[in-house]
Amino acid sequence: MTYHALGLFDRAEAHLADAAAIYQRVLGERDPSTLRAISALSVNIVDLGKYSASEASIRSTLEVQRRVIGEEHLDTLKSMNNLGNVLWNQARYAEAEELYRKNLGIQRLVLGEEHRDTLLSMNNLAGTLKERGSYAEAEELYRKTLEVRRRVLGEEHPDTLISMNNLASVLGNQARYAEAEELFRKTLEVQRRVLGDEHPDTLASIGNLALTLDSQARHSEAEELHRKTLEIQRRVLGGGHRDVLWSMNNLAESLENQGRYVEAEVLYRKTLEIQRDVLGEEHPDALLSMGNLGNVLSSQGRYHESEELYRKTLEIMRRVLGDKHPFVAESLYGLAAALEKMGRFADAEPLCREVESIRTSRLPAEHLARKANDNLLGAILCGLQRFSDAEPLLNGSYDALGDAGGLSQQDKREMLERLVRLYDSWDAAEPGKGYAQKAAAWREKLEELQGTKAHRHGG
Repeated sequence: MTYHALGLFDRAEAHLADAAAIYQRVLGERDPSTLRAISALSVNIVDLGKYSASEASIRSTLEVQRRVIGEEHLDTLKSMNNLGNVLWNQARYAEAEELYRKNLGIQRLVLGEEHRDTLLSMNNLAGTLKERGSYAEAEELYRKTLEVRRRVLGEEHPDTLISMNNLASVLGNQARYAEAEELFRKTLEVQRRVLGDEHPDTLASIGNLALTLDSQARHSEAEELHRKTLEIQRRVLGGGHRDVLWSMNNLAESLENQGRYVEAEVLYRKTLEIQRDVLGEEHPDALLSMGNLGNVLSSQGRYHESEELYRKTLEIMRRVLGDKHPFVAESLYGLAAALEKMGRFADAEPLCREVESIRTSRLPAEHLARKANDNLLGAILCGLQRFSDAEPLLNGSYDALGDAGGLSQQDKREMLERLVRLYDSWDAAEPGKGYAQKAAAWREKLEELQGTKAHRHGG
């Protein structure tokens, strides 16, 4: 369990497997201690990214626990929570939500509203709602969890601080960046005093604050925090710890957001190399890094390299995570964007439609990720000269995203360029219908953004 807490999951697995085997031999397969040992092994397997194997083990353990010690026993309820966690990691959010709700209902009856395990299930349910895009409901549940933890455990208890961090995170998901930043800073102030500057939770909050600053296009501030977090984590946790690798990925994203693509590429490659060594090539973290590397290659105009990497990534993701996982949607989106840049519109359209299908099933219509996909699809349809289909997608997504906090200048410029291209192309195909005037109006906005609009002086 110490190895597990340090993030050294491979080392932990060997000892946990030996322990489970000894318990089974000495006490038998149905003894509660044996079941707890098997459960601990299953949780470690989840952290190794072996979701199918861990799900089978947890379901088997849970079935025995229900028979032997009953559905309302603490160990059984913890296994239900663990099963919810493995479903969550597979992005099977509807199943996870159903299980968390059932678990929470039993815990409230058996343990009471204010028991730590009940509050943990409330937190996990809120996290599932957040991933499904139900931000308002997730926020409400996070606030309720936080209120109870403050009252029962105190303002400075680690669980209370986790709730503050989670609430700040869902505020950020709703583009309420100023509120999120304020709460992250408050959380961080308490964590530094109570846990110390080098505690993993403190470092995680510094990283989350940096992500919030990145979302507000305050990239230089964010970069400084990412680097500070990474330096401490490497010293305290070691270069192969999962938290270190996440911080490396976050720093690379910050560099990419600043247009420093070569630096970002070097860091993504280094992150991926370590992840493959420590976690294996098919771990979800490694797959996410492969997708991020594809993004930065595309940003440098290296579309053929990007396409090759995206296709390799998608083949593994579909096999390991399933066709509906959010990571699959992100890589499909990146591949479609690269193909659009190469003018391969017919190849890009079905990929963009698949992204739409995945995101529609888990995100509300107004979610920024869905609007971004609408914008890309509009550009693709414009390339296919289906102008009347492209127009509402490009206009609607710009209305939703154009003034959104955290959108980079490059992204805004690309959206405006796509609108100019739409009406220029439409005017060329059907002159004299007012499309030239619309192109001119959008071109003026683009020039204002770029600072290239000519100024007239009186005289």
